[in-house]
Amino acid sequence: MHIACSSWTFRNYDVLSAIKFIKEAGFEYAELWGDRFHLDPRNKPAVRDIRRNATSLGIKIQSIHAPFSEHEGLTLTRDKRQREWVRLVKETIKLAAKLEAELVIVHPRIFFEYPEFLTSCKAYWDTVGMYNEICAHADAHGLKVALENMHGLRGQYFCRHLMDVKVVLEDLASSNAGVCLDLCHAVFNGEHILRLLQALGSRILVIHASDNNSMYMEDPHLIPGDGLIDWQEVFATLRSENYSGTVTLEVAPHTDPRASVREAKAAIDKYLGCPHSYLHL
Repeated sequence: MHIACSSWTFRNYDVLSAIKFIKEAGFEYAELWGDRFHLDPRNKPAVRDIRRNATSLGIKIQSIHAPFSEHEGLTLTRDKRQREWVRLVKETIKLAAKLEAELVIVHPRIFFEYPEFLTSCKAYWDTVGMYNEICAHADAHGLKVALENMHGLRGQYFCRHLMDVKVVLEDLASSNAGVCLDLCHAVFNGEHILRLLQALGSRILVIHASDNNSMYMEDPHLIPGDGLIDWQEVFATLRSENYSGTVTLEVAPHTDPRASVREAKAAIDKYLGCPHSYLHL
């Protein structure tokens, strides 16, 4: 099991500074954010400099978070918006391959403007088609794709619940796709985290780790231990399931992002060091 840190916490800094801060906090693995800043392909990131910097610091770029927001093109037709998003994710996959990352994380997207379309067959199969194209591109570059469970802060989201993500994965043609389990989002949605860990098993490729103190309209990305999640049981379950993926800290920066990351790592180190002999589920 690898413990990584997301550069999202350092969103107010350039990507090279973010990698440096991640190293200074004691990490050897990093996830680089790719929506609006750091590795967003629309900003033409200096991949060679990023790779050289990470290598010199002894940081392994484990994963890249693909873009999900739309800078422009809101007046385009649904089909054109859909194609533009797929293009951006495919560009991110190319960048990830150049950085020798192993994984690209994708927020599920659906390009219908009205809630009733979220349950339509056309919306579903259009979306599966997009993911199949993305996964085929990732496979050609030797990468895996992880679909992340979403919160409902801005209304109904496609793949808000982990079992919905699992259904989509079963309909994909590729075997290189899996789950990015965001624990903070799972609490928001009122899901039972330990049951999810057991039900999804080997389909989990990466876990986004942060805490949540509310199941009602909040996505605070708190430091582990500051919310409702029982982290001791989470790591006990991961051990019992022989989880070999990555746990990536994705905590909010608060007033001092460097201090937040150090505190989050200390919390995870504490939970990793806790002995577990028996666990009631």
